[in-house]
Amino acid sequence: KQKVFILIKATVLIVVVGLFLMPVSYFSQGNNVAQGASLDSLFQEKNKLKSEISNNQKKVTQKQKEATNLTYTLKTIDNNITTTESKIQDLQNQIEQTQREIEETENQIVQKQQELDQERAKRNETIRLMYEQNQGNDLYLIIGSNTLSEAIDKVQYFETLEGKIEKTIADVNQLKKELEDQKNSLGQKKSDLANMKSEQEAYKQGLTQQHAEKEIILSDVNSQKKKLEEQIEEAKKMSTQVEAQIASIQASLRQSS
Repeated sequence: KQKVFILIKATVLIVVVGLFLMPVSYFSQGNNVAQGASLDSLFQEKNKLKSEISNNQKKVTQKQKEATNLTYTLKTIDNNITTTESKIQDLQNQIEQTQREIEETENQIVQKQQELDQERAKRNETIRLMYEQNQGNDLYLIIGSNTLSEAIDKVQYFETLEGKIEKTIADVNQLKKELEDQKNSLGQKKSDLANMKSEQEAYKQGLTQQHAEKEIILSDVNSQKKKLEEQIEEAKKMSTQVEAQIASIQASLRQSS
């Protein structure tokens, strides 16, 4: 009986020890499985973050190229605006110079008109005196002269004087006509310059508008680039955290094994 009792007691002890040991081993195995599943998930997350970082870096590179091209375009537009402003100023200077030439020509026309009026008055006065003194007849010049030579000299004098006056009038008329033609030519030149200036100002306005539009696009591109860079930095931080978790789980698995 005593041997049977000892055998039963030993059997019970083995069963009890087995019951205590079995859950520990089962739990350890289950924990390893859970950690392995978590590790797979973390590796997937890490790869996903790596892919996201790579894609965003490519986008940043593209945005940088766009920003560089836009900056170059803006610089070109600025240069064109500067050149156009120089052309506008040059045309304005030419317009002002042409206006001064027109005014000078107008003054010359007025002066020639005065000379013409004076020559005509001189001619009229000479003719009046001739007729008053001689009643417009060469015979009276001869009779009123002491000698024939004196009479001939008087006739020649009046003819020469009238011829000079007529030539002066013709010369003044010709100069006045030339001045009028010059004035018209200058007026046309001024009109052409004004049209050219208007065209350049319209071109400048278009450039200014284009510049403003490109500035808006550049600002938007830089904003997108900055946002992508922030996303990259955030993804890098998350990737670092994931790598730390992976390292922790791997260490835990090594210890449990």
